[in-house]
Amino acid sequence: MPLFGTVQIRTDDFTDAYSVEILYSLLKQSMSKKLTQVLVAVATATEIHIFDLHTKQLLEKIPSLLVSDYANCQSISFFSSEELLFSTKESIFVWNINLKRIATQVKAIVPPTNMKIIKHNLIYHGGSTYVGKWNRYEATATIADTNYNVYEIESIDNSHFMTCHEEGFVTVWNVHSFTSVRTIQIGQNDVYSLTVMTSHEIIIAGEDGMFLKNMETDEVRSYSDNVAWYVSKLSNKSVAIARDAGRAYEVFEFDLETKQVETLFKLSHLPYTPFVAHGNTLFYIGDSGICTYNVETKEHAVFASGEGEYVTNLSVAITN
Repeated sequence: MPLFGTVQIRTDDFTDAYSVEILYSLLKQSMSKKLTQVLVAVATATEIHIFDLHTKQLLEKIPSLLVSDYANCQSISFFSSEELLFSTKESIFVWNINLKRIATQVKAIVPPTNMKIIKHNLIYHGGSTYVGKWNRYEATATIADTNYNVYEIESIDNSHFMTCHEEGFVTVWNVHSFTSVRTIQIGQNDVYSLTVMTSHEIIIAGEDGMFLKNMETDEVRSYSDNVAWYVSKLSNKSVAIARDAGRAYEVFEFDLETKQVETLFKLSHLPYTPFVAHGNTLFYIGDSGICTYNVETKEHAVFASGEGEYVTNLSVAITN
């Protein structure tokens, strides 16, 4: 069985009606229990598996025989509580979770190796200078040339997203008009990743190190001049960062207030997205499959085991 290549997480609040007696019984059993289900979709080279995060129960398999070019699955993302999107080098597919079938197939303008869902829009790029947009309900597709190689897409809010580029550039886009509204330059070298910390502050990581950018005052604060390949918010005062560590890659927690560094785990290779934070848990690809690391308890665990192929892509996203 090949090593899992991409992971997708969705949170969906139950809306079932309960009697007072049943609710009382549930609350009595556990005052802290939440009526929330979290689904995890894991893509291999041949199948997509959908798990329940808490029980780790396999809920569904989407076989590769459904589509001809699915063997080259690039990325996956939950579009809504009923639909899962997955992409290949040539197409984007919408899988209806309730009906267990493909609802829509559209031709991708550029190979979608990285996808972000922003309201009703799918924003994606394929490692070139182009970004694509597909509106699920209007069934419209658009493409824009950024003029610089795109390394990552990150959503800001329901109306804006940012793209990371070469030569220190970061571009802010309006989702609806699909036009750039602002360009920021941090250093002179490639910007690989960024994460939104507050409504006006972002952390930017790349060849020139790691910076905090205040979008209102334009103030830039440098935290490190070491090359950082990927960054993700852990809390309001800390981030997780992936960087080179000799023959391996190191993922560590960086405290923005104290500037203290704590190593979390190492990776033998660096996938497209090396890890994603979900609450206090980091999902990442380890030698034994999809693994988790709890930042608070410092515990490692294998979520879904697999082995074999060299993995170049891990994609995790959370949809409320």
